[in-house]
Amino acid sequence: MSLIIDPPDLSVTVADPYSDAALRLVRNLSAELGERYGDDGSGAFSPADVQVPGGAFIVAWLGERPVGCGALRALERGIGEVKRMSMSLS
Repeated sequence: MSLIIDPPDLSVTVADPYSDAALRLVRNLSAELGERYGDDGSGAFSPADVQVPGGAFIVAWLGERPVGCGALRALERGIGEVKRMSMSLS
């Protein structure tokens, strides 16, 4: 199945990891991971992890609706990881 999204409706922003949209997206992802793998992975991520130099929390929006997220966590200079990446159009 492919999904075509009209680019003007899709935007990606840096967001506060404690914002309502961010917390809801992470909570939904944790629930999905828990159902799928038996562990929601919530112990491996804290919103504070991305509130450091080189870190960021990203929210994808489809119009006014948050539909995806990703956390970028710096590990050391020039090295980082992507955490809590999720996309849901339902």
